[in-house]
Amino acid sequence: YETDELRGLIDFVSRESGKPYEGKNMMPTRVIVEHARTLTFAMSDGIYPSNDGRGYVLRRILRRALRYSRILGLKDPFVYKLVDPIVSIMGDFYPEVTESVENVKKVIESEERRFLDTIENGMDRIEEMLKTVKSRNEKLISGKDAFILYDTFGFPLEMTTEMAEEQDLSVDVDGFNSEMDQQRERGKQSWKGADMGYESVFDEISATGKTEFLGYEYEYGAGKILSLYRDTEKSATLSKGERGMMILNRTPFYGESGGQVGDIGQIRSGDSIFSVEDTKKHNKTIIHIGTVLRGEFKTGNKVQSDIDGINRNLIRANHTVTHLLQAALRKTLGAHVNQAGSIVEAERMRFDFSHFNAMTDHEIETVETIVNRKIWENVDVSTRVMNIDEAVEEGAMAVFDEKYEDVVRVVEVRGFSMELCGGTHVGNTGSIGLFKIIKESSPGAGIRRIEAVTLKGLLDRYNEYYGIVSSLTETANISESGLQKKVEELIIKNKAMEKELEKTRKASLSSDIGSIIDSAGEGNGIKIISQVLKDVDVNGLRELSDSVKEKSPNAVVILGTETDGKAMLLYGATKNAVDKGIDCGKLVKETVSIVGGGGGGRKDMAQAGGKSPEKLNEAIAEAVRLAENMVK
Repeated sequence: YETDELRGLIDFVSRESGKPYEGKNMMPTRVIVEHARTLTFAMSDGIYPSNDGRGYVLRRILRRALRYSRILGLKDPFVYKLVDPIVSIMGDFYPEVTESVENVKKVIESEERRFLDTIENGMDRIEEMLKTVKSRNEKLISGKDAFILYDTFGFPLEMTTEMAEEQDLSVDVDGFNSEMDQQRERGKQSWKGADMGYESVFDEISATGKTEFLGYEYEYGAGKILSLYRDTEKSATLSKGERGMMILNRTPFYGESGGQVGDIGQIRSGDSIFSVEDTKKHNKTIIHIGTVLRGEFKTGNKVQSDIDGINRNLIRANHTVTHLLQAALRKTLGAHVNQAGSIVEAERMRFDFSHFNAMTDHEIETVETIVNRKIWENVDVSTRVMNIDEAVEEGAMAVFDEKYEDVVRVVEVRGFSMELCGGTHVGNTGSIGLFKIIKESSPGAGIRRIEAVTLKGLLDRYNEYYGIVSSLTETANISESGLQKKVEELIIKNKAMEKELEKTRKASLSSDIGSIIDSAGEGNGIKIISQVLKDVDVNGLRELSDSVKEKSPNAVVILGTETDGKAMLLYGATKNAVDKGIDCGKLVKETVSIVGGGGGGRKDMAQAGGKSPEKLNEAIAEAVRLAENMVK
């Protein structure tokens, strides 16, 4: 930490925090610096915070850095500010980090702000827990309460422990771990119940031996059955009508891997036919999943395999276009773009990549144009098998999550794209025909997602849109060219009607305020005003609550409504009512289960939603009863 590499970063943290790098400040400063460096390099490599795998580890690293920032008194997002000095010091030696500076900063800042919001949302709850424990003259926060903070509000255990220690309390860590173990077990049981199928025996199957893949050169091939499975049970035979798995020594069928779906087709032995509905790859074994349409198959039979060539062609087009897309994205958005995942099917493709901002319409159009021009240039697509080091040295791009062997396949669109890839591809870009982006979105922080179509997917999409337009023009009795104007007119008319309805609704509610207040009960000088309404949204409830509190400064307002088949509760209290003991947050907590939902809030305002509107009257009545008991 005294080296030139890190000392500058330590001095930066000290200046920003106003805390000298000495004594108890040394450890937090070191943690922030080291964690910020880890985050910068990991994100530059294409790993981003998420809820699973390495992404979750990265999220925990970031939150730990943020926690130590708070210890130094830095309560606003801060870790992202270290990215620039880190790159300034290390960028000359690691040029890849300079290519993604803005993206990394934005992701870290976004994560920090989101976590700070999480902390604020859960702060009332943890403070309530701490007060409750101290009021009982106890010294321990239960593991169950700590787990609720973690599971519901995103509070890390270490943050709960830290806040407890500030109050001379401790946390039942063993109890927390027990709750966590129970949740994991519930997750496992849920997974087993939902997904335990063929994959449960893939390890056993792969022990049969590896399969020679013929599909790069051929769409057909001869082979021999190594093993058969009837559903998930190993079997010597598979007969007509039975579904299961077939493993061959040689096959042209591509097993699902690298984001590309498996092939479909048929396997024959004499007059017997096995319909291949999906193909998986596990280790180096290719597994054919399907149903026997005719005859019987036995282990050891010689077979002839034929893939569905049209389906393969559609998949190939969508796979090659992902390579064109990545190259176009890097040209348009910057060299920081790296693949973060993909799905390649016959009807569509999906491509995830590292980039923080949503793409503009202009950027999407530019990427589409670049890809389509490369398609229409009819560029040959070549594949080579070579040493991985040699391939990377030549500039071949690799997917960060993929594991590569020493010898790899390199797919190249001459002068435009070169990637390490084990999938199947077209021989010429012209075979892709046309490329169209359907949607651009974000599956997580720092990651953007493009969904697009070619060939059959594009035709299907056109037919779908054409059907919609035809139906609308027929319904509206108008030509295609006049459809847009007609829709705009209807929207304007609808908005005007909505405004009139809103005026009427507000006038109706306002006229009811007096009668609602007059019908209220009273306890110790506090009016307890309650009402169940129909088809009033949460904004309407809030406006009504505020209006009632303006006219009645000593009141708690307990409102419920049914809208769109769901229950909504909103409780509000004036300052005088809070001073007399009213706690709307507790009222919601105690009554929301009646309507089968969840929610929360503060002492002066809380709201909740539920799926049982038929129990609104019961919930409101219980809230009134509890409020009467709260008033001191």
